[in-house]
Order: sequence, then C-alpha cells, then structure tokens
Amino acid sequence: MITVTEEATRALRLVCAATGREPSVRVRTVGAGQPLPVEVEADSDHRPGDVAIAAEGVVVLVDRALAAAVGDRSLDAVSPDDGSAPRFVLASRAD
Repeated sequence: MITVTEEATRALRLVCAATGREPSVRVRTVGAGQPLPVEVEADSDHRPGDVAIAAEGVVVLVDRALAAAVGDRSLDAVSPDDGSAPRFVLASRAD
C-alpha cells in the first residue's frame, strides 16, 4: 500500500492551490530509478479501479494496477535547493 509523507502532502497542496482545483491529485507516470520518480497532476476524477489515499486533506488517486506494481512505498516530495518546484518520488519505506 502506498502512503504519503508529510513533505509530499505539503507539496501536493501547493500543486492543487496553483491550479485552483480540489485538493486531489493523480499519480500519472512512474519513471526508472531509485527512488522511483513520478509525475502528479491535479485531478479529482475518481476512475473505476482507482486506489484513493487520503493524507491530511489531500486525496491521491492511483490506478489499481500501478499501486499493485509499485508495492509498499511512500509518495515523497524532494525540494530542490534552487527553489524550483518539488519533484515527487515513490521511495521504499526503508529509504
């Protein structure tokens, strides 16, 4: 099961606030690497089969097949030192 870190929750709220949408995001794609880089987009449309993870007022939607494929990980946000937008990763819980 995917969990969401406090840092990711804060960053996800910023993503939603910037678009003026509900505090709901979708994990769109997963790249290669460790931890796994992911893209998120503001999206409140719950699709059949989605796994919905609530984290302090933010809903993270993940396709059921993707959730099963990535396993037991945490969605986290990494804030670059240059002040640019945070990037999101799925880190193993041991990281």
